[in-house]
Amino acid sequence: YEEAIPYLKEYQGERGKWNNTDYYQLGYAYFQQEDYEAAISEFNKIIGGSNAVAQNAYYHLAQSYLKTDKKQQALNAFKNASEMDFNAEIKADAALNYAKLSYEIGNSYASTPQVLMDYLEAYPNSPAKDEINELLVNSFITSKNYEEAMRLLKGNRNFQNNVVYQQV
Repeated sequence: YEEAIPYLKEYQGERGKWNNTDYYQLGYAYFQQEDYEAAISEFNKIIGGSNAVAQNAYYHLAQSYLKTDKKQQALNAFKNASEMDFNAEIKADAALNYAKLSYEIGNSYASTPQVLMDYLEAYPNSPAKDEINELLVNSFITSKNYEEAMRLLKGNRNFQNNVVYQQV
């Protein structure tokens, strides 16, 4: 990637104009070199994309934002990547990160419990199911929605945290 960057930067594009794939390739090269600010700059040049390249770009943009501690921007990018259907693995991982970040920093698009429940509904067999269930119970407790917390705890026989159950 280090050797590719100078060539990518010199590239003039097709008919003198770069397309989204060109920006993605340079951004990804920067990402692999851990130059996250430069990667963010390139990924943000991708506009109007609704394809696999755009989904990958949003995902790596979100990862770059996380590496630079820009969590709100990462939340937005994970949301965009999770709403595209081009790569199921990226979609699922972006949705998981979107749910976790929603819990951590809040979410202006939807309530945190709703985002967590949406994730569990979309990915019922996820390896992160128990973790998300725990975040969901905690989000109900934080928002003082004890009825929903009790309903979730009673409906989930696998939930092992008796202290939380007693607290609710």
